[in-house]
Amino acid sequence: LEPRFSISDAIKVGRLVRYSYRIHDCPLTDDEESEFFRLTQLIAHASARENGDTEWIAKLRRDRANIVKQAANKTNLAVKTLLEVGQRQSHWLVYCNSVSHIDEVKLALSNVGIKTLSYHSKLPKEQRRAVIKHFEREGGYLLAVHCLDQGVDIPKINAALILASSTNPREYIQRRGRILRWTSDKHFAD
Repeated sequence: LEPRFSISDAIKVGRLVRYSYRIHDCPLTDDEESEFFRLTQLIAHASARENGDTEWIAKLRRDRANIVKQAANKTNLAVKTLLEVGQRQSHWLVYCNSVSHIDEVKLALSNVGIKTLSYHSKLPKEQRRAVIKHFEREGGYLLAVHCLDQGVDIPKINAALILASSTNPREYIQRRGRILRWTSDKHFAD
């Protein structure tokens, strides 16, 4: 929509806070790399045969993207990152790819003494509300999937670890806004 209003515009007028954004490399395992390459070849062959996109090609692309989003090494990277910088901020949001991904990351963090909360659409509505209230009040580490992209307002979130991202511009904006939203006691986010 015009006129455009960028993240830096929102920071300048005080609607969003300044932030630090770090990207970490995370290699695929040999098996993941092989499967990624296999799916890439299938996509190329199917695209040449079909002369464009089909549901089959879209499914192959989603499957390939999920390899990257849920790469096995991301769990260890999440543990390492949160052990190193987790204490810098009080309210961490960790975006995972699926409920099974949440479970995997939750277990790994628990194994090093980091307690977490989980939030996803499969939880009963009352339990989701209780999780949000507890997180707002106490802070900590909240592991979530897409369901926190829109409609839930938790201005105290001051840090995020995005293990699963997408190229969807709306999701990108929603996730950034979730973390960068200004509040009287927040002036910077990670």
